Amino acid sequence: NGLYKCASAALTFTKVTTLPVAAEPTLLFLHGTASSTAGSFGDLWRNDGYRSRLASAYGQRIFAFEHRSLTESPVANALDLVRTLPSGARLHVVSHSRGGLVGELLARANRVGLEPFTEAEIGRFLAHAKRIGRAGLEADAGRLRELNAELRARAIQSERIVRVACPARGTTLASERL
Repeated sequence: NGLYKCASAALTFTKVTTLPVAAEPTLLFLHGTASSTAGSFGDLWRNDGYRSRLASAYGQRIFAFEHRSLTESPVANALDLVRTLPSGARLHVVSHSRGGLVGELLARANRVGLEPFTEAEIGRFLAHAKRIGRAGLEADAGRLRELNAELRARAIQSERIVRVACPARGTTLASERL
């Protein structure tokens, strides 16, 4: 788990503790459920044309976030990711499947005139969980408050987000119905 720098010549990874500060946007890959960056995006590196276009546009600013997708919530993943980002980070995000949920949470930093997550929204989140009988989401409510504070403090900018096959309304794949 964690943040990795992706080599532009081949899909190899170098673990980093924080995203380097850059004036230009950074490309960030967010993989899907029970997958990895290599599993979700490896074909981009196997195609010389795609790989060279990525390298031309982003140079050394290509990163991936490896995260637990079955045992942690998208909120926990987003919070872990944001804590690795420098203030003012400019992101171009490419996500697959559940990674899009993490990307959506990052995009909330771009709200104009509102905090990324208001107390009223967190209250609705908890009320909905109670209404549908989902216990244990109080921890995610706390994480949303932490994520709100981190996004505000760091002034993260998600300039572009591409979601591929994102279950934007959530997924029952890892719900208690399994």
